Amino acid sequence: FGMSWGGYLGAVIPAVEDRFRAGVLVAAGLRDIGRPEVNPLNYVGRIRTPMLILNGRYDVFFPPETSSRPLLDLLGTPEEDKTLLLYDTDHIPPRTEYIKEILAWLDEYLGPVQR
Repeated sequence: FGMSWGGYLGAVIPAVEDRFRAGVLVAAGLRDIGRPEVNPLNYVGRIRTPMLILNGRYDVFFPPETSSRPLLDLLGTPEEDKTLLLYDTDHIPPRTEYIKEILAWLDEYLGPVQR
């Protein structure tokens, strides 16, 4: 799970660590900045983990058309296991909405919480 800058760098971790069974990025996307060895653009194609990306439709840091949609498209994850949801907000989606989506996503890929 990563949000904002963590969502940006969150595209590196599942590319090099195979213990994750599902991933969630909030307010995330690609930006062609930084050294190649840490630029997520050079890692996303290696990701096979199911990924949920939650972004604001009017995000100026990670605009959907040029940042979060390309992230989704470049993921090596099978099409049926990756989703981009856009909210009518700016950078960070509404908390109650993204929590519902994250919990549903994790239940789908990790199973419901056992008590």
